[in-house]
This record gives sequence, C-alpha cells and structure tokens, in this order.
Amino acid sequence: MLNSCEREGFYPDVRIKTMEAAMIYEFVREGLGIGIDVDIHNKEVFSKDIKLIPIEDGISWNVYVAYEKSKEDDKKLQQFATILTSK
Repeated sequence: MLNSCEREGFYPDVRIKTMEAAMIYEFVREGLGIGIDVDIHNKEVFSKDIKLIPIEDGISWNVYVAYEKSKEDDKKLQQFATILTSK
C-alpha cells in the first residue's frame, strides 16, 4: 500500500498497523487521522459515529497455504485448497 501511495506522490505517516483495528478506529474517532482496515472485523462495534468508505480499487492479495508435504493427501486440506482456489 505504501508503495502505491508513494508512486502517486502521497507519503502517508503511518502510526498504527492494520492488525490494531481497535486503535485505528479510536484514533479516527478522536480526529487524529484516517484509517484503512480490511473487511474482517465487526464494523458495527468499531464504527459508531465514523464514516466508512469502501475502497473499490483495492490492492489484490495473494494467499498461500503452507503445510507439511506428508499432509498433501489429507482430505480436509484438499477441501480447504479447493475452496481457496474456487474464489
């Protein structure tokens, strides 16, 4: 994300990492900045009195699954991999 911003001439001053969602929303609520959050949190808990704007042209994510080679025939692992690759 930072590289994309810098290519466009915008140099954000990042103070909080994405994994600290509660703090991001608290800083925004207190008027100390803006925040970018992935869509995995219970937004209703964090977003009271905050305007949420979806990012339509988001950055793509590559997801990888690491497992022991001896487990590659495991049925649950195969089902999980099928679900991931069908999206």
